[in-house]
Amino acid sequence: MNLQPGLPHVSADITQLHQVLMNLCVNARDAMPRGGTLTITTSLVEWEDLDPPITNPAASRYVAVGVVDTGVGLDPQIQERIFDPFFTTKELGKGTGLELALVRSIVVNHGGTVSCASAPGKGATFRVFLPAEESSVERARPVERADGEEHGGAETVLIIENEEMLLELVRTMLVSKGYNVQAARDGHEGVSIFARLGKEIAVVVLDLGLPGLSGEEVFDRIRAIDNDAKIILASGFIDPDLKAGMTRRGATHFIRKPYSREELLRAIRAVIDGD
Repeated sequence: MNLQPGLPHVSADITQLHQVLMNLCVNARDAMPRGGTLTITTSLVEWEDLDPPITNPAASRYVAVGVVDTGVGLDPQIQERIFDPFFTTKELGKGTGLELALVRSIVVNHGGTVSCASAPGKGATFRVFLPAEESSVERARPVERADGEEHGGAETVLIIENEEMLLELVRTMLVSKGYNVQAARDGHEGVSIFARLGKEIAVVVLDLGLPGLSGEEVFDRIRAIDNDAKIILASGFIDPDLKAGMTRRGATHFIRKPYSREELLRAIRAVIDGD
């Protein structure tokens, strides 16, 4: 760790930033199959010094978060494409190619930018630049909401999600809120867990885009086990015809990916409480 002290605040979604750092760190680990050093850095950068530059900057200064590895490095031709969706240097089945595209999308949506500096055999340095808040006034701790949406619970939640990093991120967040979490990486495992635990599971968060046994099939199998099972369907894009078909089959709760921590907590609490 090489962290500059006294940095200003940034305004950001903590769950999405966790995902950004998780993706970058996992890629750094994979780039060092024989071991190496992973370094996390933070610093403050003037907007004029940003690389790549931002035409219409959201702030005069940016907080830079770096993820540095001593791995195999990248060819210049590969560097030009690493942020393209579905482009990957990993073996078939080892990655979707969406990891860095997702990183860039999240950072850009926060008014920032992301860079990569690398060379074959020289490792890689990824830097995420986020707008620094101009005010230096210390923030007060956020007040707990009276409606309970941030209070979590003690019930059992089954997460069925094939994106390993997102699954771990959601599991960690829900456990921190007091929930007992069962995690499944594919539809078959999810159905097996539900069949075993049944009524112990208060709500299922089900990714519609599962490979193999699809989210629709998983929904039908869980409802065959318990027609009253509470299920939240998650998808990056829910086709209107698909949504209408799922609604006819009894689906009532949908959430769009990428969802924020607050959106997921609110949805889980509302479904459990019957709101």
